[in-house]
Amino acid sequence: MFVKEIELNNFRLLENTKLSFSKKITILYGLNGQGKTSFLEAIYLLSHAKSFRTAKTKDLLSWRLGTEQDVALKIGGRIETQDGDKLLSFSLHNGQKVLSINNNNVQRFADFYGQLAIVAITPDDEEIITGQAATRRKFIDQLIASVSPVYIDNLLSYQRAVKNKNALLRSYKSLSLGEQEEFKKQILVWNSSIIEHGLIIAKLRRHYVERLKPHFQRYHNFLIQGEIIEKTEIEYESRFIKEGELLSIKDLEQSFDKYYLREIKLQSSLMGVHRDDLNFVINCGNGDNIARTAASKGQVKTFILALKLACCEIIKEENQNKEPPILLLDDIESELDEQRKASFFTLFSDLSSQIFIATTSKTPFLNGISEALEMNVYQGKITHQNNL
Repeated sequence: MFVKEIELNNFRLLENTKLSFSKKITILYGLNGQGKTSFLEAIYLLSHAKSFRTAKTKDLLSWRLGTEQDVALKIGGRIETQDGDKLLSFSLHNGQKVLSINNNNVQRFADFYGQLAIVAITPDDEEIITGQAATRRKFIDQLIASVSPVYIDNLLSYQRAVKNKNALLRSYKSLSLGEQEEFKKQILVWNSSIIEHGLIIAKLRRHYVERLKPHFQRYHNFLIQGEIIEKTEIEYESRFIKEGELLSIKDLEQSFDKYYLREIKLQSSLMGVHRDDLNFVINCGNGDNIARTAASKGQVKTFILALKLACCEIIKEENQNKEPPILLLDDIESELDEQRKASFFTLFSDLSSQIFIATTSKTPFLNGISEALEMNVYQGKITHQNNL
């Protein structure tokens, strides 16, 4: 699987353009603020239909549009797969997303998501290790969603149930004594939906975390080769799981009942897989420590690289043709020492993925990459440096 060409119209600061790519590596050079990351974002949108930079779709529109509202943003891509070429399109019309596959609009997000398999590594990814639990849940959810439409359906249903339950909890103070009995019945309905979909989510999260572990540890060990031993572990925490086993529906119903009065007081759902977390553990010979607070910036970056490369392995395993995902790398060398940079770039020769790299300057490691398509990005204009 690889991106053969991409066409951009009215996207951020990038000029309208159509570009073709080599199968292996494309390196985009340019100073900060010229459009390199925006270009990676455009490819990412063809996979996730969401940006890795902003939740506001209006931020994606070209600043050149000014006050014009009838001009649409469009990103189109031709993707080559073992089953033939595929045309993907992400558009914004009057602020509404329009997604299409082979020129046919798709209504369900789950039908579009992951048609183009992509793994992105960006500076913000350090939040997966050092940030809030919600960021780690988003990470594992995106991985599973990219290989399982069933997971997307259950996640969306779960989120709707939590949203509706929270709205109901906020209404409690305005209810009469007679209405409170009906309130309790409605809460039980939403609890039942949360449990139903939550059990499926917890089961799949546990499954994929277990599958991630060996790949993660293998890549981590490769990246730190020759250094002091750093033992690592990933732990999945969920209130739906006890001693490694999923709780029964009856046990979960009892747990939800215990939170009932507290949820009314706080007007929020306190029990469910939306409270799950991942713990990344590091041991440098001084006992197990949570990487969130104990790891250095270089160790965090190493965790991220190993984690994202492990994701590539999972996506490849799940693909019916065993095609690897496309890698998007933004500012990849920051925070890494010379040894870890060398280890990471050594992996390039073994990776079969198409790779896009955004960087501010040529470095010895990038110069060592042979047969790369090099492009310059300046004030939103992308031009070829060579014709390989």
